[in-house]
Amino acid sequence: MTGVSGTELLTWNGATFTKWMGFVEEHPELLDVPCDVLDTGTVRALLHHIVMAELRYAQRLCGEVESDYEDVPQTVPAMISTHEGMKQRVERLLWRSIPSLSENHVF
Repeated sequence: MTGVSGTELLTWNGATFTKWMGFVEEHPELLDVPCDVLDTGTVRALLHHIVMAELRYAQRLCGEVESDYEDVPQTVPAMISTHEGMKQRVERLLWRSIPSLSENHVF
């Protein structure tokens, strides 16, 4: 069976995120382009939703209280910081043994 390790997935996620953030930093006007994915309204809101979903999944896996969407501004610096927070949480999970992984997690 072929698969992707957690580390490989996190590396891919980080590279993809970095490309998107670089793209919108270079062309900030794109953040306000209309977008109908998930009824977000704009590219900015879609990227914010993705970052918040990442963060909230990581918080759940770490047993933390989930952040509210309103806790993170829809700015590129805030989204970068939030993504880094998710990445740190997931890296901690990947590098230690967690007995609770055998339990069911409701998302």
